[in-house]
Amino acid sequence: MFRLFSLLLVGLVLSCAVVAVDEVHEGKVLLAKDGKISLLDKDGNSEVFEVAPDAKITLDGQPAKLDEIAGGNRAKVTVKTTGDKKLATVIEVKSKV
Repeated sequence: MFRLFSLLLVGLVLSCAVVAVDEVHEGKVLLAKDGKISLLDKDGNSEVFEVAPDAKITLDGQPAKLDEIAGGNRAKVTVKTTGDKKLATVIEVKSKV
């Protein structure tokens, strides 16, 4: 009985653990500054993501800084979600063409 209880308890603890999930968001950059990036997706929804201090940011394939990203550019943002916190870890931006 104790063994069964122990197994159930371990299973419950593991199932409640916070799992980090990576998601990719694409859209038009609305704003990129002050450690945040805001995107407008194809459905017209906007979302703001905090940018990780060590985020990999590229502009047209070249390393860039967040403040170099202009509104209107297209971006693909990889976001790591942990609980209810969303943190941009990779930002790939293409200049307006």
